[in-house]
Amino acid sequence: MEDAPDVGRFLAVAEQVLDLKEFGQWKGLEPLPNGCVTMPHTVFAAEVQALLEAAYECHILFPFDWPGWDEGRLLLERGEFGDLDLLTLRKLLTALIRNDRFCEGVLLKAFTDGTIPGIVRAMRRFA
Repeated sequence: MEDAPDVGRFLAVAEQVLDLKEFGQWKGLEPLPNGCVTMPHTVFAAEVQALLEAAYECHILFPFDWPGWDEGRLLLERGEFGDLDLLTLRKLLTALIRNDRFCEGVLLKAFTDGTIPGIVRAMRRFA
């Protein structure tokens, strides 16, 4: 059985990211002494890292077939989250956070383009 999400505790952490000017940055392609270069990767602001940890600890994320969830793609393209139920908002966060493991940069883009801040704001009514 799935643990109930602690939305209030998650939002207490997540609210800290809403006013950030920079959510993270790309690092990498730095030369090493042996002539190789480091791989490009994202480094998140401390507040974003705290949100990601809270998403797991507060059971906001949960297992489901996010790669096959076509409705989620349409909802993300629409970009309006205020009328969505809590389960759908959690599914969107799960899909975005898990997708970043396979396609680095997705999550940083979702913060900077306002997608994740929009989802967090929409979750307020469930706290």
